[in-house]
Amino acid sequence: MSPLNLVFDFGAVLFRWQPVVLVAAAFPHQSLEQAAILAEDLFWHPDWMEFDRGTVPMQEVVDRASVRLNLDAAALLDLVQGIGDQLIPVESTLAVLAQWRQRRHNGEAVRLYYLSNMSP
Repeated sequence: MSPLNLVFDFGAVLFRWQPVVLVAAAFPHQSLEQAAILAEDLFWHPDWMEFDRGTVPMQEVVDRASVRLNLDAAALLDLVQGIGDQLIPVESTLAVLAQWRQRRHNGEAVRLYYLSNMSP
């Protein structure tokens, strides 16, 4: 038998990903409902997908989004640059990872991987 491989997604599985909270903090004049709409318009737009793929630099995606969404470019840049600081490990997932690291499958260590579409 082949070894057991487990793959975990990076955002919202290994690390907390709360785009509405990020947008609400960056643009406090928005209501929570507005922040949710804005987060969707920002993070689920083709420009952001290109940024995630690494085909568009950060400044370009910020410039495009600030014009498209009529947002302050400096505040948006602060939001995007600060995303890494907001990626807090999900403790319950870490506990599961710790358990799987100790397990063996067919005499071999279980192989653990993560995947992400997040840009560097």
